[in-house]
Amino acid sequence: MRTKSLAAFLLLCFVAAGVWRGEGLAANATPESDSGLRLNGKWTIQQKNSSGVTYRGAWVITQRGSEISGTAEWENHLQGRIQGTLKGNGLDLTIFYPNDLKGFYKGSVTQDCARIIRGTTTANQGNDPGTWVGDRHPALTGKWTIQQKNSSGFTYRGAWVITQRGSEISGAAEWENHMRGRIQGTLEGNNLDLTIFYADDLKGFYQGTFAPGCTQTVSGTTTANRGNDPGTWRAEVAE
Repeated sequence: MRTKSLAAFLLLCFVAAGVWRGEGLAANATPESDSGLRLNGKWTIQQKNSSGVTYRGAWVITQRGSEISGTAEWENHLQGRIQGTLKGNGLDLTIFYPNDLKGFYKGSVTQDCARIIRGTTTANQGNDPGTWVGDRHPALTGKWTIQQKNSSGFTYRGAWVITQRGSEISGAAEWENHMRGRIQGTLEGNNLDLTIFYADDLKGFYQGTFAPGCTQTVSGTTTANRGNDPGTWRAEVAE
């Protein structure tokens, strides 16, 4: 009786140790390598099915690691819920619609994160496969978190809400420790040149450059029309 109890106890210890080691390995396992591609934001989608039917719409995508989620809205179709993955530059997602309709989408993301190409699509109902492409909305449209440090050592933190139409930039600037201002400027290539107009004819002049690739950051220099306290600044897409 004692021998059986001892054997059971040793077996339990062995199993527990194995489970603990397994959990430790899982917790410390190296995650899948990050391709550096970032899809967060709004995308314009154009799809053409083999029957000749075309679809145009917009996807709003949220990315966390390799996991993709979001919403799909079409001009001539239902709204759907997006779920899928990004592995390397390969996008694999499903759009879930009412009545158990599902659309399956595959595509390749370009290295500058500006387009999704070589897209193919099928559905779980019917037999009308198609091809599609996705174009990211203008790079600056949206909300940006700003950090600025002037030569005097004074720092500013805030948020810019920007709308881009072609090369034209407009929007609003809000700061934690400064007044609200109106943004106006241009984006030519990767070069941003804008002015923030404040009350009492105060103006802030900002020049910046997009970092290469998919980082979605802008950094640059700033001066004002009054005083002599130039600074540097950095903008990141607000999560």
